[in-house]
Amino acid sequence: MSKRLEEPIKGRGAVSTLEVDGEPTRLTRAGDHILVTLRAERGIGVIEDQGGALVLTAVATTGAEPLGIVANGDGTRVYV
Repeated sequence: MSKRLEEPIKGRGAVSTLEVDGEPTRLTRAGDHILVTLRAERGIGVIEDQGGALVLTAVATTGAEPLGIVANGDGTRVYV
């Protein structure tokens, strides 16, 4: 199952869209990255803003289906 993710582009007042497979369910911003849970892939996707386009740059395996994700206030830690 894929979903469209829409995120405001930092400082531009615009929105960028990215189709993501793997049953994305939750997302959080951590620093300059957007992290999304991918239940079907049992992982966390790392999304970056590259010149106004959102790009899925990596997937970290979690071993179990991640259901939730949150970053601390300064974006240095992420809890799944």
